[in-house]
Amino acid sequence: MSQVFDLKSVKEVFHCSPQSGLQVLRPRVSTHGESWVYATPFLEIACTYLAKWDDLDFAQSMNGDDFYLVERYPNAFMQIFPQAKGSLYHLPIDSFESFNYMEAVSREPVYPLKETIIENSWEFINEVASQRNLHLHYYPHRPSFIPEDDSDLVAKVSKWIQEEKKTGRESALYSRFCLKHPNLVGRL
Repeated sequence: MSQVFDLKSVKEVFHCSPQSGLQVLRPRVSTHGESWVYATPFLEIACTYLAKWDDLDFAQSMNGDDFYLVERYPNAFMQIFPQAKGSLYHLPIDSFESFNYMEAVSREPVYPLKETIIENSWEFINEVASQRNLHLHYYPHRPSFIPEDDSDLVAKVSKWIQEEKKTGRESALYSRFCLKHPNLVGRL
């Protein structure tokens, strides 16, 4: 694990989902290949998960106390968020362990302390951005630590495709990459 935050310094963590009304959050296999419930002590990060997206859509990063969500292609924000609704879940920290500098994970089911229903994810994200350290970057603008040529994305996708080949898993990753980033296919 990379640099982590101290869970003892927070009282709760957040999990946002397009699905409202969850009585329990159950571990699921995701990007890291482990069955976990993901959460974060940072509302700036959690709110961006009110809609389903992945690294092909946005780069997400933290630099100091600032959080960045960066469009990977034109109009990604408008394609992903405006129609989305969901919930912000406040979770107890008991079963969580720090995973990296932005996330905590639980291997056990987690029962929310509180649920806040969000009727318009894009309005909520913009409200959080206006009040906290969330910076939204519209394509092609990006902070200097996100490569202009998307070499970081090409490297990630290449690694994920190689991992899939090793395990024999087939996914739609390559097809999705080609659809969303046709200009990068030759570099992959």
